[in-house]
Amino acid sequence: TVRVLAQFTNATPFHLRWAPDGRRLGFIVGDSAHSELEITDIDGVAPVRVALVDLEGGRPPWSWAPQGIVLPDSEPGSYRLIDPDTRSQRVLAAGGSISRTYTPLLSPDGQTLIVARWRPWGFANDLWLHAAGTGRWMPLTYTGGSDPDLVRWDQRGITAAIHLYQPGQRYEIARSPAAGAPF
Repeated sequence: TVRVLAQFTNATPFHLRWAPDGRRLGFIVGDSAHSELEITDIDGVAPVRVALVDLEGGRPPWSWAPQGIVLPDSEPGSYRLIDPDTRSQRVLAAGGSISRTYTPLLSPDGQTLIVARWRPWGFANDLWLHAAGTGRWMPLTYTGGSDPDLVRWDQRGITAAIHLYQPGQRYEIARSPAAGAPF
């Protein structure tokens, strides 16, 4: 049998993500015209709206980081960090030469941001890096003709699950020891 601990929303949530502390859950509700990022405590506290979200491309536009919530800003290539408790914000990346990004990933020290870029019309998606204070995005090089699905950053470096567009639709795991180092 399934025991329901708490019903956290009456809406249909998507792009659900656990907070690093394991006590909160973030999700998006709404539609392509009006979507909101909400968070709730898993003990059944009513969800709280954190921000409006643009769902360009339909890919996950946000992520949790130990420092807070990483969310795109209104200008393409711009991201902000939101403290989920105080709602205070700071700029992580202020615009740039890329757009249609998704699944942002903030480094453990909070100084470097990696995003995947959605490239329609049969081109493989790719990864881009933005180091704090540089004001620019740089491409990360890894296996060509592929799509980064899952990316994580820990003490061992950056690890990506790369979906290869070949017969059999396989995945490879690639690791880079540091931002900017080869995979």
